[in-house]
Amino acid sequence: MYKKTNVIIAILGVGILFTGCGGSTKMVLDTQENTTQATTIEDTADTETDVASENNNGSSDNGNDTRIAEETAEVQSSGSDEAADVADNQNNAADVSDSNADTSASGGTLYTTIIPDSDGNIVIDKDSISNTASYYNYQSGDTIVQLVGIATDSGEKRLAFNTCQSCNPSPQAYYQQQGDLLICQNCGFDFSPEAVGAVAGGCNPMPLEKLTETDEQFLIPAAYLDTFVDVYASWTGPVS
Repeated sequence: MYKKTNVIIAILGVGILFTGCGGSTKMVLDTQENTTQATTIEDTADTETDVASENNNGSSDNGNDTRIAEETAEVQSSGSDEAADVADNQNNAADVSDSNADTSASGGTLYTTIIPDSDGNIVIDKDSISNTASYYNYQSGDTIVQLVGIATDSGEKRLAFNTCQSCNPSPQAYYQQQGDLLICQNCGFDFSPEAVGAVAGGCNPMPLEKLTETDEQFLIPAAYLDTFVDVYASWTGPVS
């Protein structure tokens, strides 16, 4: 009887022992599971942080790219503006250069409109005069006073009124070039370039008495040309 009781007690003790161990084991397992879950959550959070950091870096890189593109565009725009300014300056220089002369051509003959400079002079560059006659139109009121320029065989530049000293005020009292000669369209008299501006008193282009000559230019006072309006009142020579 005593032995049986002891056996039962022993069995109960073992059962309790195993029950306790089971509880402890369960607690350990739960703890490990919780630890694993916490670790997983922490890893997940770290991963999300890394992704966010990468996204931020990407955004930063995109921002840098955008800034670089904007700076490049500004530089290009500045270059375009500078190029436009240079082009404007060149155009303005061309306008200034052309302000005293408006040239047209007809059949190889040059007709140039001339206006006084700030000193009241008509300025004609000798470079504009060649073996082909050039004509210069000065507007005096409603009348055009025309000059003719031509170079000699030796390269000397000559300038005179384009009207015949004997034939004006005939409407046809002007000269046109035929070959190497200037021909009066009223009387048909021919005139060599060497005599232009050098011969007076007959059927010849009227000399410019108030002509100033330099190595590069002819200068004529505009007020002097204004006194020849009556000579050109009936004149009908071509002006373009």
